[in-house]
Amino acid sequence: MIANLQIHQEVIYSWVLAMIKKIFGLEKDYNNLKNSKGEGKERDIFGKFFNRMIKDYFGESFSPTLLEKKFIRFPEGDIYVIHVMPSIDEDFLLKNEKGGKEETLYLRHKRSSEKLKGVELAKFIRKKLEME
Repeated sequence: MIANLQIHQEVIYSWVLAMIKKIFGLEKDYNNLKNSKGEGKERDIFGKFFNRMIKDYFGESFSPTLLEKKFIRFPEGDIYVIHVMPSIDEDFLLKNEKGGKEETLYLRHKRSSEKLKGVELAKFIRKKLEME
């Protein structure tokens, strides 16, 4: 999927502009990360930072093979395109928005995610056990 991004870069550019109206690029993020000096190193350092965040928020068991990632350069700056592939296993979010410890399971429904807790989480577990 990501391999086709170069061919479809103009389509992605149009889609991004239509969805968010403005591209800010990652340059401010590059500047906030230490040691991001030198041509091309910014992307490498940002990629490592992103991977650390994934590990911190999803844990060691989350498979990086579920993510296809690619930087794309636009006139306004770099963007990082991430394609998340379906997982057979449940992947819990280990931290909340503020970075506090919390184990949360989200269920993906087409274009939205639903936080499962209480009764809904119990129903999900029951359905999962019935399928096995």
